[in-house]
Amino acid sequence: MPDDHARAGSLLPGTRVTGFASGAGIFANGLGFGQLIRIEDFRTAAFCLFAGFVPPALLGCQTMESFGHRIRTYTAS
Repeated sequence: MPDDHARAGSLLPGTRVTGFASGAGIFANGLGFGQLIRIEDFRTAAFCLFAGFVPPALLGCQTMESFGHRIRTYTAS
């Protein structure tokens, strides 16, 4: 039983890291990162890889702010 507790505790972080790595790999392959040869191409693809995650992060921040405003309004009434 104690061994199961340790394995279960490491399952969530391991799954999260695997998901992040898989998502970044799929995105990079979609940009053609595997076929690039010149260093300029690598720089462009690396910038696009990180820039591609900015819109979802901003959307998440906007959603969080919207929910926070609703909660503050609800509790103030």
